[in-house]
Amino acid sequence: MDVSNLIYYNIPDVIKDERWAGIFRHVEKSGRILDLEAKAGQALADRDQAERQMKVIPTVKKERLGRILELTTAAFDEGDDGAKEQMRACQKEVDDLNALLADSEARAERFGEEAKRLNALIIEATAKLVNKRVRSFERSMRKMNASIGRLERKLAAGQSERDALKAKYNAVYAFFHAFFGKEIIDKND
Repeated sequence: MDVSNLIYYNIPDVIKDERWAGIFRHVEKSGRILDLEAKAGQALADRDQAERQMKVIPTVKKERLGRILELTTAAFDEGDDGAKEQMRACQKEVDDLNALLADSEARAERFGEEAKRLNALIIEATAKLVNKRVRSFERSMRKMNASIGRLERKLAAGQSERDALKAKYNAVYAFFHAFFGKEIIDKND
């Protein structure tokens, strides 16, 4: 299985997929699969955290820019040095927020790609595990079918033997019945 194809197709995150969980709930997972699932879960959590940050930053940035606009008149028209200092502090916060937004976008992208890669590896490892178990199941089925075949032949032979004994018994019974008569046979039964 080519993992790069799985990454290319935007396959849903299997650790979050209910159908996947339902199908593989009773399949004993290998240590590798459990490790990959844990890493994928962490990558998804990190991606989600970065995406949440990306949603909050614009609101905070808008507040700081609004504060800068409020302070502009006091700082420049009235010459208020305190207002200028607050404006510089707000501008520094806006610059920091811009850097944090860029960092959050990069982290969301990086963790999203890592989650996709791990997702594909989980699918690959699970497919190999299931394939191995299917082959084992098929071998067991072949053995069972061979055993059932032997038992069926043995049963057929036993049924033939039973039918032959029954025919012999019926012949002997019929002979004695005809020879001694029904009354004597019934008396001795």
